[in-house]
Amino acid sequence: MYGGDEVSAIVLDVGYTSCKAGFAGEDNPKAVFPTAVGVVRSGKDGVVGKGPAAPGEKMDVDPPAAGAPAAAAAAAGTTAGTEEVKYNIGTQALSIRKDFMDIENPIQDGLIKDWDLAQKLWDHAFKDRLRIVPEEHPMLLAEPSFNSNECREKLLEIMFEHYKVPAVFISKNAVLSSFSCGRSTAVVLDSGGGATCVAPVHEGYVLQKAIVRSPFSGEKLTEYLLSVLEGKGTNVRPPYMLNKKIGKDGTIASVTEITGLENIRPSFKPHMQKTLITDLKEIACRP
Repeated sequence: MYGGDEVSAIVLDVGYTSCKAGFAGEDNPKAVFPTAVGVVRSGKDGVVGKGPAAPGEKMDVDPPAAGAPAAAAAAAGTTAGTEEVKYNIGTQALSIRKDFMDIENPIQDGLIKDWDLAQKLWDHAFKDRLRIVPEEHPMLLAEPSFNSNECREKLLEIMFEHYKVPAVFISKNAVLSSFSCGRSTAVVLDSGGGATCVAPVHEGYVLQKAIVRSPFSGEKLTEYLLSVLEGKGTNVRPPYMLNKKIGKDGTIASVTEITGLENIRPSFKPHMQKTLITDLKEIACRP
């Protein structure tokens, strides 16, 4: 028999760099995957391009965990008509080179701007990673301290009308960070991938008028490191541009650059370069 505290709530936190989802009460999120989405659109004439969204949709996502039901492992949506949109979600799906794939992010200036892409991320979190039915779980949603009323209303609309969740509680990131340290009053510095925010918290409430925001963030630092390397003549080439040959002794015998990448979208190379520089940044710049 379940007690009153066991409500099996789901916690969602969508940031500029990563999306985190898990079960309330656990120490760590069950799923952490990139917020960026790879989108491949095909036009009516069969030429793949950045056309209007299609009625037929498919999703190419990271493989679900072992034991996942077939419905969770299946791609979302079916092909209909002559137009098609394919979404690639997850670290593995984004790291594979695909022709005509645009890298898009639903988060701009710290707020959700593309709600269709955000919904694809939530679909992936619910069906493929957590393997839950949203109708059966209350939701705890983490929002930026500077979130707008319009974004909050749209978020609630999607959760109640599309996912039909039984209950939703929205809490600001600064409040959750303060509570995680056992304090109801604190000054919280949140420096994420897309923005940096300082928010004072008093007795569990954020003082909105005292919030200070800055565009400097992890993404800006990554871009700066990339520009420094390129300024010194370093050609930062992501792995998808290179072809390695392994010798008989297991070592790399030769590395050549792959040609014929004309169908790769301009947004894909910077994304892969930033992924490479992020790894370098986390290795070289950590204390």
